[in-house]
Amino acid sequence: MTLWAALLACVLSAGCGGVADAPPLRDAEGRVVLYHGVNVSNYSKYAPDFLPWHSKEDFARLRDWGFNLVRYLVFWEAIEPERGRYDEAYLAATLERIGWLEELGIDVLVDLHQDLYARPFTGDGFPEWTINDDGHEFTLRQPWNLNYIEPAVRASYRNFWKSDDSRGRYAAMAAVLLERLEGRPNVIGLDIMNEPWPAPLPGFERRVLGPFYEEMRAMRRQRGFTTPLYFEPVIYTSTGWPSALDFTPDPDWVYTPHYYDPLCHEGRPYTFFGKLLMQWGVRGKINEARRFGVPLLYGEIGISPAVEGHEEFLRDLFGLFRRHHIGWTYYSLDKAGHSGFGVLEPDGSPNYGILRHLISVYPQRVAGTNLKTDYGDTHFTLSYDPSGEPGLTVIALPELFAHAKVLVNGQAAAHDPELRRFEHWSRAEDGRQTIRVEW
Repeated sequence: MTLWAALLACVLSAGCGGVADAPPLRDAEGRVVLYHGVNVSNYSKYAPDFLPWHSKEDFARLRDWGFNLVRYLVFWEAIEPERGRYDEAYLAATLERIGWLEELGIDVLVDLHQDLYARPFTGDGFPEWTINDDGHEFTLRQPWNLNYIEPAVRASYRNFWKSDDSRGRYAAMAAVLLERLEGRPNVIGLDIMNEPWPAPLPGFERRVLGPFYEEMRAMRRQRGFTTPLYFEPVIYTSTGWPSALDFTPDPDWVYTPHYYDPLCHEGRPYTFFGKLLMQWGVRGKINEARRFGVPLLYGEIGISPAVEGHEEFLRDLFGLFRRHHIGWTYYSLDKAGHSGFGVLEPDGSPNYGILRHLISVYPQRVAGTNLKTDYGDTHFTLSYDPSGEPGLTVIALPELFAHAKVLVNGQAAAHDPELRRFEHWSRAEDGRQTIRVEW
């Protein structure tokens, strides 16, 4: 190891010491919830109707893979194509697909998505009628993410963030969406804005993004919405960089950062530096969620299978998530060609080179406290202390593990392989419970 690498390891290790978990995500029954899921979908960004290509049958495969959450992308430009006119057909089609997922037993996090502001900049999200580029001409750059520094793009973001009217229109649009989502049993929340871009503006997270989230909180309270809001830090923290975001979310909000290795994202190999950055970044986000006092869910993670070391990257990342009971949604449920990180082959068949790292036996809901888990190559074990009234703990048993052997407190337990899950009722007086799955 070179001197600089040793010094870097020392610095990063100092920031990666023991860290407590973030507050757990809980359902209406008080059970700890752990989500494994996918984003749907990158294709929607460029589709003429802004809708994913998937049928209900395509979504049914998620249940076979043991996934219990979809982060579903929607777009301001699709919801409000003209100022003050909302596209009811698009909203109805969105609710129809959320309904398909509800029938399949899959929860949904609706994501107000944007990248590179709007389609004229090769991006998505904001309607063209919101563009205020200060008269700059847009010149296409390669690779695509360099377009963020184009003067027309920077001006459009800057003018959005500085305009009370523009932010007010965004909040009004979000309210229209929340009205449609309110009361949907499988909708767990609305992700306020995908990967906020800072324009750049000085002190963006503290001076601009935090107050924007407070405006969204005020809108939600004034309208009496109960659907939780999920919030993200500034886009560059997706590399593991610390966030300076500082505001007070409501107790039912959830912190939803992303993680992409900055070098792997550009096709470089996963390295020793990447390992250290991942540990530092994930544990930093845990501490940030603890500072906010809310649960943590990674809204986007991914890596191209063309990247050298991508399998080790996935093993390391999911190892951290398992150790700290962190949920996630992978990017994305797309065919190769629709997304560089898609989990499907060009013909739509599963790409098990990626999926085999995503599919696992894991606890989806735990009716208890003091969770301990052990993920082995041939087994999974969960132990917990039951809490309160009788509660149902649910273990995902994906199709690949459907015929595994299940033991509860050392005794064999029957299960239906077609259900893709194992369910166990317990109550406080039963004492500590241990569920073990062997394959």
